[in-house]
Amino acid sequence: MFVLALKQPEVSKPSLQPDSALDTDDGITQGTDEDAGCPSAFDEEDDIAVADCGLDDEFESWMDQISLDINDRQDYKPFPSKMFALLFFLVHGPHPIGNRTLMFIWFILNQTGISVPSLKAVRSFKLPGLDLPKRHVSSQGNPFYCQSVVSTLQLCMANPKIASSLTRYPVQTEGAVEEIYHGSVWNDDERFQAPMAALPNGEHIFVRDCITFEHHSLGTTKAVIVKFFEKNTLQGVHAEVELLLNCYQYQYVTENTNCYLPDDCCVIYGAQVIHFTSIIGVANPPLSVIKWTEAGIQRFSNEEKMQYFASNEWKEKAGGKKVIMVPLILFTDDTSGNRSKKWNKFESWYLLLAGLGRHANAKPSNIHFLTTSNKVSPLDQSVPIVEELLLLESEGIEAYDAFSDCQVLVVAPLICVICDNPRAKELCNQLASSTRKYCRICMADKIDSPDVIGVPRTRALSLSQMEEISSQTSISRTYNTRKKYGIKEHYNPMLHTNIRADIYKATPLEALHVFALGASKYFLQLFMPDFTHDQKTEILALIKAFNMSGFTTKMYGNVCYYYNSFVGRDFKAWSQMAIFILSPYLDAGRKEVLLNYSKVFAIAYAKSYNRHLKEQWKSVCQNFIDSVKVHFPNLLRRPKMHLILHLIECLEQYGPTSAFSAERCESFNSDVRAQNIYSNRQAPSRDIGKHFAVLEHVRHIIDGGRYGQESVGALTVSVPGMEKCTLFGLAQHDPPYVLSFHHVQLNDKVTTECRGIVAQSFQLVHTGDYVELDVPCELKFGVLLSVCKLAVGSTVCFIQMFEPMFIRIGEPLLSDTDCPMFELSRNIEAVEGCKVLKAVSFVHDCFSEGCHFEEMSASGCAVENW
Repeated sequence: MFVLALKQPEVSKPSLQPDSALDTDDGITQGTDEDAGCPSAFDEEDDIAVADCGLDDEFESWMDQISLDINDRQDYKPFPSKMFALLFFLVHGPHPIGNRTLMFIWFILNQTGISVPSLKAVRSFKLPGLDLPKRHVSSQGNPFYCQSVVSTLQLCMANPKIASSLTRYPVQTEGAVEEIYHGSVWNDDERFQAPMAALPNGEHIFVRDCITFEHHSLGTTKAVIVKFFEKNTLQGVHAEVELLLNCYQYQYVTENTNCYLPDDCCVIYGAQVIHFTSIIGVANPPLSVIKWTEAGIQRFSNEEKMQYFASNEWKEKAGGKKVIMVPLILFTDDTSGNRSKKWNKFESWYLLLAGLGRHANAKPSNIHFLTTSNKVSPLDQSVPIVEELLLLESEGIEAYDAFSDCQVLVVAPLICVICDNPRAKELCNQLASSTRKYCRICMADKIDSPDVIGVPRTRALSLSQMEEISSQTSISRTYNTRKKYGIKEHYNPMLHTNIRADIYKATPLEALHVFALGASKYFLQLFMPDFTHDQKTEILALIKAFNMSGFTTKMYGNVCYYYNSFVGRDFKAWSQMAIFILSPYLDAGRKEVLLNYSKVFAIAYAKSYNRHLKEQWKSVCQNFIDSVKVHFPNLLRRPKMHLILHLIECLEQYGPTSAFSAERCESFNSDVRAQNIYSNRQAPSRDIGKHFAVLEHVRHIIDGGRYGQESVGALTVSVPGMEKCTLFGLAQHDPPYVLSFHHVQLNDKVTTECRGIVAQSFQLVHTGDYVELDVPCELKFGVLLSVCKLAVGSTVCFIQMFEPMFIRIGEPLLSDTDCPMFELSRNIEAVEGCKVLKAVSFVHDCFSEGCHFEEMSASGCAVENW
């Protein structure tokens, strides 16, 4: 067995994080040499020496999250060349490099005979479509810069990797809820429902449309669309409809042959779920409609009929475009701007797409920076964000959808806000935890009823309470009314605007702060001081002997003495082993509390929520609170302990806690902090915002995203007899690629571009995979670039072919194992989809009947094992 070697240039992967800008707010001068600051990526005249620019841990994650393999892609658009792209990443990289250092690098390159563009040309190069953060002023008069939510969302929709991974409809499950789009908020709240779906023939069907569909027993039947959704067990879009039965259909269903209806009348008969493919199209509503109720027959008046068949508001706003529902998640937190992680507090806001799911949103590349400031409060920062959210919810925005390859209308309501407990209280206008009404979700009283769920808080209820507070005529009455309701009356854009999300329901409890940094920490502080020195020695020995191989994280440090300095991962590991380690040293009461807490902790960090176990899990949480009330009643005065009663409600609404976890976003804070450390700190809000704006666009280019209809990461070619076709992964070069059409007949235009095809071996082959072809050529292997469906129904694949490498004419280049070496040629063959045999690996057998590639599945790890 030998390894086929493919020649690849040895170029190291560049880091893609742009430099921090040192543009300043009004009235603040630019940094100087004495500032020992970071040079601006947007200022050509900066000349700042930097003492230490070594790569640190904060930026290694960026190298992992954005994978630009410049050897494989051969794609440098919009940059003129590979060298220009590498130098752009150097100048605008994650670490500051002074002007003199850059000039010295250019001097070295020129002296070694390497032709490079001028430093001025690289510095002044403008990325296409770069949208920098806009300047805003807080209520205190402090400027801050905020990235547009609209432009960020448009970039995401035009990014093929994001758009193709986006869940566009709520997903109904049998029982297990694993994602936020499985939860009840997205599935049951009509504010987050997808307003339309497109039939295979291109016709758009909206909610409340009257349609005809093929019923399995009634034949062609009329119905009214109630909502669209997907099922995790079945592929495709489904629709819930209300049936409109004529006389014969109604007699068949009810088995009542004595019922007669006029020919132009229909009966509203219950709801039913149908597959979207059974829909024929939009139909005219019946002339009259009746409905059977408990009071008898109800015939709709003309006004009631018009209201029942009212046109969907988004149909007119869409203007013939598709309407895509993309719920958003906001994350807000504070972080230190210093290396010591102390002082100089920065308030930040980030954006996530709920439709990507919890695993994708755990990647830093899917966390989109919006704003940060060390002078402006988070509520003031949220004003421009909420203004854009109102636009996205009420009117929508036009954007290019890379998945549908067309302009669409995007509706993006806010579905939830992820934050820690102090920030959630601030967003809900709640007083500090010292107030009696200490829960932000309900009106529970921490003195009288901390162990039960109180009356739910709502926006309407809080606004009426704020109005009552504002109407008080004295300071003392105002103070007492605030304490009575546990809220403050100041302006809050999350409450005083018509944003769809009710902030009291849209701030679910966060597991890290409620459990790991909450209850787990409380119990350690209660138990550990009571143990003797000998007991602590035994506990440490038991921990050392404990098998933690199944844990996702391990505990570091001495839990008996230094637990106050533990972080979240340490408390998570400790909570899983505490009941086993401490059982011999606890009395019956404490053991009962810890055992009940272990059960609750397992529910809180479960990978899925099971609706069938809802009541059982509720009783587990209630039993824990009851045991705490008996043995540690003072603990129930802490808001985090009471919030455990709301755990099941949050799981029901938003899925497992990992779907709305703050841990991944909090680790993103280190990147914000690093950008402030490597700047002159004169205008951090603008500097950090510009840095992440450039980084967002660089990633968009790398992923093959588009600005408008123009692709910036793929080669678009004109094919005779076809419309333009995109070859993913290629850019135009000198000499150009040569297209050959010897193995396919092109007689129609492209209707759809795909990113994969099912080969003859029934393997799913993706673009970028190595494939073997069934064509009469000497060398039948290449890379799948693109798959195009023609209007006539046939499929065309574009393959970049391999060619052997030669030392000289007639003498092939061999590897260390005497295998011939190949490289990707400039020849691109168009072949029929049925000619793709299978995906292949780099392994072939030289000792059987000639050299041949082996199937990917049979030799997937042979290269590693060689």
